[in-house]
Parts: sequence; structure tokens; C-alpha cells
Amino acid sequence: MKASGKRLLSMLLAFVMMLAAIIIYTNFTVSAYTSLDERRAELNSLDELYSRKEKAITDVQNVLKDYDSDQKLKGLQEVISSSLPNDPQQSEILNQIRAIAGVNQLALTDLSLNVSSVQGIASKATSTQLIKPVAAISVQFKVIGFYADIKNFISSLENNLRVMDIRSISIDPLGKPDQDYYRADLTVITYYQSK
Repeated sequence: MKASGKRLLSMLLAFVMMLAAIIIYTNFTVSAYTSLDERRAELNSLDELYSRKEKAITDVQNVLKDYDSDQKLKGLQEVISSSLPNDPQQSEILNQIRAIAGVNQLALTDLSLNVSSVQGIASKATSTQLIKPVAAISVQFKVIGFYADIKNFISSLENNLRVMDIRSISIDPLGKPDQDYYRADLTVITYYQSK
């Protein structure tokens, strides 16, 4: 064979080998890279999902930790317990009314308490119930003083920490008609959660 024929044959053989390498590359390597890219994308999405779930779990744990240890929450529980206590606490009711009357410079007379039966469907609460039945205490009393002081006294009762509803009020003048001195007969209802 001539040198030019050998050269042509070696070029043709090189071209066939190059074509075979391209075919092998496209058939095996590209499909492997495509599969690898798909797995990498899946892995990245799972990593992102895991990190989001982990962040959500830590956020919930932080909220629960704050919920358990927060002094504000404990203060709120005390306020709610003071507003609607678990027992009648009759002496506390009397002390609150007496203190409010004293602050408003009123004389407190004819004080009486009447504890009523439980209001609601169930008469006894179970330990699993979230909302316990509510009972009411009726307090009847009279205050004597100036009209502005009686008005401030009523406002203080309405804004008192313990829930109090004024059911009836009667204001009568005392002394001469031109004096600003009155007697108020009040009936106040306050509540507590029965056991």
C-alpha cells in the first residue's frame, strides 16, 4: 500500500474512532450526568425541606419554652385567677368593696352577702373539663357620701380586677335638698368558678 493510502486509511480509522467515542459519550455519559443532576436536585430539595422542618421544630420548641417560662404568662394566669377565682373568697370581696369605698371617702353600711347555686348545665365540674361551672355571689350594701364620690366608687367597681356587675342601684338624697350628700343602695354580683 502506498503512503497516501495508509494515510487515508489512518485518517478514516481516526474518524471512526472519534465517531465511536462521541456515540459512547452521548449514550453513556450524558445519560449518567442527567441522572446525576436529577438526583442532585432531589437531594437539594430534600435538604431544603429538612432545613425548613428543622427550623419550624426549633421555632415551636422556642415558643413552647417561652410559653412555659414566661413570667408575663404567669402574671396573666394570676390576673385571670383574680378576675374569676376558683372559690368564693368572700372575705376578699368584702375587703375590695371596703377598700374602694375608703379610697372614695364613702361610709359603707348594711353589708350582706348571698352565695347562689352554680349557674350552667353541669352542677359539678370534672377534672377533664376546661370550662368549669360559674357560681354567683350577690353583695348588697349602702354607701353614704357626696355624689361625685359615689360616681367614682361605681366607676372603680366596674374597673375592679374581680368581675363585678352592678345589678341595681338606688340613689337618695340625705339632709337638705341643697346639699350634695347622698345614700346609694347597691346590689353587686360577682362570680367564681365552682369545683
